[in-house]
Amino acid sequence: MWRVRIKELLLPSARRASVEFAEYVVPGAAAHLPTVLALHCSGSNYKQWTGLAQALELRPVASRIVAPNLFGSGNTTPWSGRPLTLDDQVALARTCVDDDVSVVGHSHGGSIALRYACVYPTTHVVVVEPNAFHFADKAPFKDAREAGLKARAFVEQLQMSAQNGYEDWGRIFYNFWFDG
Repeated sequence: MWRVRIKELLLPSARRASVEFAEYVVPGAAAHLPTVLALHCSGSNYKQWTGLAQALELRPVASRIVAPNLFGSGNTTPWSGRPLTLDDQVALARTCVDDDVSVVGHSHGGSIALRYACVYPTTHVVVVEPNAFHFADKAPFKDAREAGLKARAFVEQLQMSAQNGYEDWGRIFYNFWFDG
């Protein structure tokens, strides 16, 4: 079903990395139909979009899906160094496609999709539960430093979970977003 590939990526920091991405060509779809760039949520990978691939088989409104594993997912190089930005994730995503696309993103992938659409030509943009971190100043934190510390701890917990096969990822995600 998915054809998995790896490409080299030159980051804005001039650091080399590799991006793993999967491509699914929709059987029977006309070549003129758009490509869908599908961006997964934190703690997931390209396989999140298998249901979309199956739906497109029934109603081919796109010719293919390109679904990169974002930094730290699958065999994509983990992020290190300065803080990761949406533009870094957009650069990763753009490495996987070279034409106008319809972008779909879920959660953190939705935030990346919105930023992608600001930088590159897109046919459509669909976001499901995009993170709106710019509203963090309205969250129940005493100050930005506390919010930053909690966010850093959350990311570190997700990275540890990834190293351990994502066994406790759901609990970590829920505790951060819903229990505070």
